[in-house]
Amino acid sequence: MLDELQLAAKQLGLEDVVEHAARIRRGLRDDPGQAIGSSKDLLETVLKAVLGLHGNGPVTKVDVPKLVKMAGQQLGLDPAGHRGAEPGAEQRRKLLER
Repeated sequence: MLDELQLAAKQLGLEDVVEHAARIRRGLRDDPGQAIGSSKDLLETVLKAVLGLHGNGPVTKVDVPKLVKMAGQQLGLDPAGHRGAEPGAEQRRKLLER
């Protein structure tokens, strides 16, 4: 799975994701605890990429649960989001619940 992640990240120009995946790969072998921490960092990086947040300003200092909610709204997966009522939104949510 890390191979596919790194390939997709390279194609999208997401070098931070490539670096996180490499750290996770090394950690799985050498330091499992570090791999877990890097996985959390990877999730945060991917969520920020979905939201288009970059840099270190105050808007990027958002915790992971809030980022998950914001990304869900942006992708139309949260009924409260601006895309929550568009055609197909309910089907996307049901598909991801499985």
